[in-house]
Amino acid sequence: MSRKITNNIKSNQFYFNKIRDRYFDALLNGQENKALASINYALTDGLDILNIYKKLIAESMKKIGDMWHNNEITISHEHRASQITLNILTYLRSNLVNTPSNAPLAIVSTVEGDAHIIGARIIADVLLINNWNVDFLGTDTPSKDLLKFIKLRTPELLVLSGTLDSSFNKCKEITKEIKTTPQKINVIWSGSGITKKYNIDKNFNSKNLISKHLGIETKYCPDFLDKDPSHTLIYVKNLSNNNAKQVSTKKLMKIIGTNIQYLRSNKNLSQQELATKSKLDRTFLSAVENGKRNISISALQKISISLEREIDDLFKPLI
Repeated sequence: MSRKITNNIKSNQFYFNKIRDRYFDALLNGQENKALASINYALTDGLDILNIYKKLIAESMKKIGDMWHNNEITISHEHRASQITLNILTYLRSNLVNTPSNAPLAIVSTVEGDAHIIGARIIADVLLINNWNVDFLGTDTPSKDLLKFIKLRTPELLVLSGTLDSSFNKCKEITKEIKTTPQKINVIWSGSGITKKYNIDKNFNSKNLISKHLGIETKYCPDFLDKDPSHTLIYVKNLSNNNAKQVSTKKLMKIIGTNIQYLRSNKNLSQQELATKSKLDRTFLSAVENGKRNISISALQKISISLEREIDDLFKPLI
């Protein structure tokens, strides 16, 4: 049965460890049903979804990866665990509430040449949980095609994931292209190909620190280096708040413009006549009526007097 996933319930560390060990053992032994049961136990007991992604899923896969690097298991064991993990991520995603169509857009992809999908997929799902629309492109996206897609989709956020030593250069090339365009896109770099190579043991959200640490010009730097999903989530939430403010401002401009046009028409005034009465430029007034131009309180006062209305009337929908 579908259940709504929440992310605001604090978990008990002892219980977390018990569930994590049970989940890891199931993952290592290829027991998908038992692994899924562990996730369901966690959900039923109210463990928050971010910790399920971070401490159950991500940490277990990291441990599996370390075992493979240390020749304790075969690549086949690692691939089996990865596939079980992807199936569980698909299950968790199916329980999510649909994201509003007007939510900000993020593009998440691994860089060209990188076939490791789980880290990028976790970030994509965490963004979905936090009310972002997400274009998840999967693995090994050619840089040239990715740049074309970004130009077409105009996202607010781009997350580049890389687990290979070569990933850094790919991230750098794509980010430089993005940062030289007029389009404002926030860029996050994630993955062990970045964090391990440069011994990054914490998140960075200061471009000066990122520039100094990675040796990249500030203007071509990513906006955030992802080491910990919980801190990345804080960064993303701040982006969401800023986007909400921008949307609210645009909406208010549209309301004001529509009201002015409506009241002007009711008085049988042309744009030029209202502009003249208000001692404003007609081109400026036209832009305001179309919701394309910010307007000062003093200019609104002139218009409201010319329309014989209170200035407050211009801020609330009249039609």
